[in-house]
Amino acid sequence: MKHIRKIVFLSILTFTYCTNPFSVRDVEEPGFGSDWVRYAPATSPDSVMYNFRLAIANKNVEEYMRTFVDPLKADAHQYRFVPDPYYTNDFPTAWTLDDERNFFSQLVQSDKQDYPKLRLDFLTPLVLTGITPISVDDSVESNNLEYTLQVDYGDSSEVYTGIARFKLYHSKSAPPETWHIYYWQDNAVEQNHDKTWTYLKRFIFNPSF
Repeated sequence: MKHIRKIVFLSILTFTYCTNPFSVRDVEEPGFGSDWVRYAPATSPDSVMYNFRLAIANKNVEEYMRTFVDPLKADAHQYRFVPDPYYTNDFPTAWTLDDERNFFSQLVQSDKQDYPKLRLDFLTPLVLTGITPISVDDSVESNNLEYTLQVDYGDSSEVYTGIARFKLYHSKSAPPETWHIYYWQDNAVEQNHDKTWTYLKRFIFNPSF
């Protein structure tokens, strides 16, 4: 009798602490800046904005560039970055996709292992609306997004702040259909022009300024 009670007790423990011993453990979503990341398919504008932040945190130049217009697609829009008005004269020509690649490539370069460390946060909830009442499936724009971009160089750090606005379009020229950023506007918060993303681009592109 005692032997039977022992078997029943152990069975209850097994059921309590291991409901299904053969179940697969859920994989945790990777954090921004982790060694293992998962980019979302660019099938929605929200996914593109997520990938944009993720690529920055993980210093992935190719994934960063994939969030922008693909010039090889037949329906590609013209990419445009509108700098903070205070620095308009320092951007005499249009900022191109090549400029975007060169800027980000230089930003993430460092002699120190694992540095710089980057983190982009939007302090304003992202809201995407159709640019026109009937364009919600083809082109959208974001609300004004207050952001902070933290750049940790190891021996020093900087925090850039501003207000950004993006426009994205839905490319249907070739499968898979994808969304891309084609317009990016940057503005200072409370006249802090030297803390904007524009200032960082200007400095990286030409440190002599």
